[in-house]
Amino acid sequence: MKKNRLYISTIAPDARLLAVQYGLGLELAECCTAANMDDHWAQTRPLIEADLAAASRRIFHGPFNELYPSAIDPKAVQLTRERLEQAFSLSLFLGVKTMVVHSGHVPMLYFDSWFVERSVLFWKDFLKDKPAGSRICMENVLEEDPKALIEVAKQVDDPRFCLCLDVGHTNAVSPLPVMDWVQYCAPFVGHFHLHNNDGTWDHHRSLENGSIPMESLLRQIDRLCPDVTFTIETAEARSSLHWLEETGLLEE
Repeated sequence: MKKNRLYISTIAPDARLLAVQYGLGLELAECCTAANMDDHWAQTRPLIEADLAAASRRIFHGPFNELYPSAIDPKAVQLTRERLEQAFSLSLFLGVKTMVVHSGHVPMLYFDSWFVERSVLFWKDFLKDKPAGSRICMENVLEEDPKALIEVAKQVDDPRFCLCLDVGHTNAVSPLPVMDWVQYCAPFVGHFHLHNNDGTWDHHRSLENGSIPMESLLRQIDRLCPDVTFTIETAEARSSLHWLEETGLLEE
């Protein structure tokens, strides 16, 4: 894994320090809650300014609470669109062209066919006025298999749209092994979220601390997806970086 393709999520308190120390990028997570872009902006702004000072490479994690691109209620879709447009505009203002978004798929609430149809319509329309070189990475959260996500990516069929495969979410909710997810999703993935857990909950533990065979997984990703980017999305990041160094997986 090349350092120039690796980011650290700012959910980790040590993210900025490690970004400077290792020369890594940052994934800005301060606006995962949409209200931080307006009602709480006075508290959010200095944190983002510190992020910008710590790393020249950045990814923006968009808001996701109560936001569903495939929602049945048109007003829910309208809210989702307004918040994601607001986030994307802020991201571009900050000089960040890649935004991670959650899929918003809730199994047993949205049938896969509805989720695919509505998501494709939403993202095609959303991308109409977005600049070349920008990138929307749609992240799995509650999906038990990758079929619907892959179908959305196929039908959107836009170089500005890809999947963000969150391996920790996959391990926590899917009966399908994480390495199978990578195998199936590889042609459509542009970004990975890396963290580990014991398969029972989304703990966001360090890379070596859980039931995901992380070394084997990362070597598989390197073979199948050689040009993707990665974010370490753990509650603290230093131990994961030490582990990457010890296993010889972190390269200049």
